[in-house]
Amino acid sequence: MKKWSAWFLVFVVLLGSGEVNAMEQTPVPPKPSVQHMQVMTKSTDSIVIVDTWQDIQRKHSRMDIVQYGLTDEAVIAMNQHREVILYQNEKPFEIARSQGEKAEISMDIQDPYNIRNNKNPLFEAVVRWYSGARWERTGTVEFNGRQVNRLTYTREGSQPAVTIAYIDPDTGLPVKEEDYIGGNSTPATTKMYVFEEIDDPTGFLFTRAATPLLERDAANWFCLALDAVMPLDTTLNSNLNYIVVDMSDVPGFHESGKKQVLQYFEKYKVKTMEASLEQLREEGLYNRENTGLAGLLLRINKISIFDGQVVLNGFKHRGTGGAIGFRVVLNRKNGQWQVTEAVPTWIS
Repeated sequence: MKKWSAWFLVFVVLLGSGEVNAMEQTPVPPKPSVQHMQVMTKSTDSIVIVDTWQDIQRKHSRMDIVQYGLTDEAVIAMNQHREVILYQNEKPFEIARSQGEKAEISMDIQDPYNIRNNKNPLFEAVVRWYSGARWERTGTVEFNGRQVNRLTYTREGSQPAVTIAYIDPDTGLPVKEEDYIGGNSTPATTKMYVFEEIDDPTGFLFTRAATPLLERDAANWFCLALDAVMPLDTTLNSNLNYIVVDMSDVPGFHESGKKQVLQYFEKYKVKTMEASLEQLREEGLYNRENTGLAGLLLRINKISIFDGQVVLNGFKHRGTGGAIGFRVVLNRKNGQWQVTEAVPTWIS
């Protein structure tokens, strides 16, 4: 056999074996796209459970907060307070629902790692927090049958405070954290952590989560609230060619509701449409260097729903002509929603 023929046969055999190996290889499943962190914070009078989800690819975030106020019988949980905070494409849209007493939850418990303003992936942001200079490595301890790193963070003051964190050495993520105030040997608060990665191919967590909160009354709330802010700073209403309502990223707000809002504002005898400021720029309707907007842009970016009350925050924008922020309070009376407050919150 000639030398080149032998090499050709070897090449064919190798190529064939490569194809067989390639066919036999098991495809690697895609990595879950959603990171989930659950933190349970227990103090002497309450338990707060915060679930945070972050879609790494779509840049969506969601935060669910449930607070239980503890009575003298510690086994009885009362006054549940629940919030849902949605971030779609890094744009905040907050929805809160309270059952029982309205409770204020400190940001240290609600969002201790500043996830809402952090552009890093959820797990990475948490790891970075415990890698900061404030923490001192103070040894290792056994937790649930394995060794974890012990970190200490000390804050001086009239009541010195010490925070002790127990960190998984493999992931850098916390498994437990304790706060000690004023030299007490019993922790004032204890946090327990759970981390997991999950799949959410349809985006259910971030788009449909708020639907039950909005599908029934949202259009009515928008009409009442935005109508109530039209008299605020009336100079922004002069010579309108159109009214734009930005409802593009309101979670759970159906097309029929959006149509109802636009039809309602036709009473101002100008064209009404739905668009965001970015879409107005793309369509050539907004030129910052020239006249700004020939119409008015209205947007609500936060809705808080409590028992018998809804609070809406947003802004009224005219481009170079100026803008104001607003807060509108709706209360349910005799089965109907009514505006009880409409005030500016900032002026630009």
